[in-house]
Amino acid sequence: MARYLVGENVRLRNVETADIDFLCEIENDSLNWSVSDTLAPYSRTTMEEYIQSESLGIWANGQQRFIIEDQKKNIVGAVDIYDVDIFSHKAAVGIVIKEECRRNGYGREALRLLCDYCFSHLDFQMLYAYVETGNEPSLSLMKSAGFEVTATLKSWRRVALQYKDVHVLQNLRVKN
Repeated sequence: MARYLVGENVRLRNVETADIDFLCEIENDSLNWSVSDTLAPYSRTTMEEYIQSESLGIWANGQQRFIIEDQKKNIVGAVDIYDVDIFSHKAAVGIVIKEECRRNGYGREALRLLCDYCFSHLDFQMLYAYVETGNEPSLSLMKSAGFEVTATLKSWRRVALQYKDVHVLQNLRVKN
């Protein structure tokens, strides 16, 4: 495994077939739907097809998901690169940490590993994320990993019957 996917407390690894229960759990949790632009649950078959498509790689899929594991190889979350823009060398980032694993630094370390991978290996110029205003835990997490708020999009995301403002956070690669 590449050095930039392994940290002190977590490692990022590719999605495997054995992860299907975890992926179904996070993707089908309706509390996550507003941030993942999901309207309905995914079937197990759809998730299996997704896992198989991951083997095509980031350039074919325009996305890449990593499972976040702790030192004991327990799954603590997942982090994604999506909306990959090959021309402008940028991508969006999403992260989910299991509720019982939050506030242990796993998310911050996973994001830092992901940024290093994207900037050093994939030669990306920028990573960005969308976080609803008022979601202080996510804002704090993103900021701790080097992202900064650069814009606020008004009434950007529909949640239930309301429209919410969303912050755009960016992490720009530092040129040497």
